[in-house]
Amino acid sequence: MKNGSARSSTVVFSVTMALVLLLAFGVYASNRLLTHWLLVRNIEQTAEHVPPAVVSAGLTDDFYSMLPENAQTGAGLRLKTETGTTAKTDKPIRIPDLQMSEQLFSFMSATLQPSEVVANRFVSLSDINQGPRFADRLAAVFAKDTDPEIFDGRALGLQLALDQVELKTAPYTDVEMTWWGKVEAASFLIFPQQDAEGMVRGALVVLLDNTKRIESLSIITLISSGIIAALCLASFLFAAFLLWMRFHDQVKTNRDIEFLAHHDALTGLPNRAVFNARLNESLRLAHAKASNMGVMLIDVDKFKEINDTYGHGTGDIFLQIIADRLRSVFGDHLVARLSGDEFAVMVQSVSDVARLTKLASDMLAATKHPCVIDGKEIKISLSIGIARASDGNWRSSRLLH
Repeated sequence: MKNGSARSSTVVFSVTMALVLLLAFGVYASNRLLTHWLLVRNIEQTAEHVPPAVVSAGLTDDFYSMLPENAQTGAGLRLKTETGTTAKTDKPIRIPDLQMSEQLFSFMSATLQPSEVVANRFVSLSDINQGPRFADRLAAVFAKDTDPEIFDGRALGLQLALDQVELKTAPYTDVEMTWWGKVEAASFLIFPQQDAEGMVRGALVVLLDNTKRIESLSIITLISSGIIAALCLASFLFAAFLLWMRFHDQVKTNRDIEFLAHHDALTGLPNRAVFNARLNESLRLAHAKASNMGVMLIDVDKFKEINDTYGHGTGDIFLQIIADRLRSVFGDHLVARLSGDEFAVMVQSVSDVARLTKLASDMLAATKHPCVIDGKEIKISLSIGIARASDGNWRSSRLLH
């Protein structure tokens, strides 16, 4: 029984700790995902105002400088290039060196605050269509122009961003997040470049340092995470409370069942099965120690008449009063209810006849106090029989008889 209880406690503790860890992980994951989502949305919402602002500032020619008439083929572009090779092929990869003018760069830097514009390139659709090799080489060029603490040259995010350029009409960004939840401060902001017919012919690729923007969003994510944590904790505590209530009710039910199996439901006294078991055990001890013990059998006189006269409800209360008086007189001894109006007392510490008789007299004296139920005084009358086991050969059935 103890092993089962210990095993059950271990399981409950393990499950509780697992739920706590899961709750902590959920809050942390929600914080990281919320930070990532807020950062992406914040950058894109800021970038949406750039094209109209460029038109208002009269910088349209600078902003769309990568769209000459033959941009759709990528041929004949008067752009400075950087060449390089990859491990897979010796074919040179053309990296355009066309960047924003100083005036446009200053304007974009002011418009995209608190993010900082670190580097930029105009690229044509034909450049983008070269695939991962072009993205790798372009990322290397950006890394060369950037502090390594801001951008380490990883091209995965750039490749994913460039793959979407023909599907987008508004500026968009791709913010990377590590597997442990760190949001990278560097991100690529892509401005799709469209011609007069609305066809995408290339893009302006801007490398941003979002350190200050992330700091500005930290208070929002902190508050949001706090709310999420509070809701998760409240849900966890509510679930724990329900489990505790169920466990408590089950324990209480089991305790009640066990109590009713060994006690009389009306008086709360031990029942016949308990009395017989304890009596047999006491007789064995008396035989082993060569000692004596006594038993009293108590019967309520004329109980049937009380039931018939006053009703069973009154009769039940009458028996409860008698049980209370038995407890008060025989408090140090085992008192049990054997049947409807029959009680028994097992006396171990007092074995001589005189002292047993004195206890019986005390009980009879206790019946002299008035018994009033619903304003009606009912007389208590008891018949008490005393038996003493004088040697170890006595059996419980003989002693009770």
